Amino acid sequence: MSRRTEGNSPLTFVMVITLLVAGVLGMAVLGLPAQQLPDPAASASRTPLPLPTGGAAARRVRLYTLADHPVLAAGIMPDRVSCPLPPFDASPVPLHAYYEATARCLDGVWQPVLTKLNLPSARAKIDSSDSVRDTPCGPAPPPSKAVAFYCSANETIYMPRDRVLSSFTAHPRWVFLLSVLAHEYGHHVQNLSGMLTAAHDEQEEAGQNALLALEWQRRVELQATCLAGLSIWAASGEGSLTKADGDAVIAEHRESKATSDTHGSRSNNVAWVGRGHRSGATASCNTWSASSDEVR
Repeated sequence: MSRRTEGNSPLTFVMVITLLVAGVLGMAVLGLPAQQLPDPAASASRTPLPLPTGGAAARRVRLYTLADHPVLAAGIMPDRVSCPLPPFDASPVPLHAYYEATARCLDGVWQPVLTKLNLPSARAKIDSSDSVRDTPCGPAPPPSKAVAFYCSANETIYMPRDRVLSSFTAHPRWVFLLSVLAHEYGHHVQNLSGMLTAAHDEQEEAGQNALLALEWQRRVELQATCLAGLSIWAASGEGSLTKADGDAVIAEHRESKATSDTHGSRSNNVAWVGRGHRSGATASCNTWSASSDEVR
């Protein structure tokens, strides 16, 4: 899979998601401003980027590789965490507090993994404004196309309150929210690791081959879904999330009857979220080495 060195001007992406849960159809858009397009010569060189050797002077850098990314190596298993979440309330202030607590919980799952591999491990930010029009990655997608989305430029998960509250299909409602937020956090892990940029490079290389470009996008989205399943496994069983709670979040994916050319079929979404949730290991989320049938 492709590798490239990290440049001075980071690429920015908008990962848009209306999850394939509870029958809600979704899509993904990778937005890249023209002035930030990767340099063709740099992309062509694809020079390998080794892991830093450690020490105080070592700089944590993203690794722009896919199937052989260290995050997906055999034996990488996030620790189980105990997450104290506040009571769910859909009014603005307590809803944001619920999102924040969940995001900090997921930080606790993933920051030790990324830090151990000398990768960036910044916290994911949460924007739960009543509505969102513009982001550092560009204009927000229309509500008809996105419930929530992730912007790599400011490492922020956008959960617009007007969109999310109008999209509830699950009971209890927090199950739907955790499904969405855990998927978006999966994009945050992809961004920090460098896999998000490497996948975008593959989409760019696909050129006029629209079917191949869509397959790469499905690999991105299905990996985020798998990472969400892994996150829920790590975060449930103790604290505020019981094992039954975690199982309910995973079951939300099985309720979908939707299929998307950007997020994959219902059966593949169910398969990938299940792999992450059952295995507890990052290697189970290697969509980059999966067959085309597994990411349809």
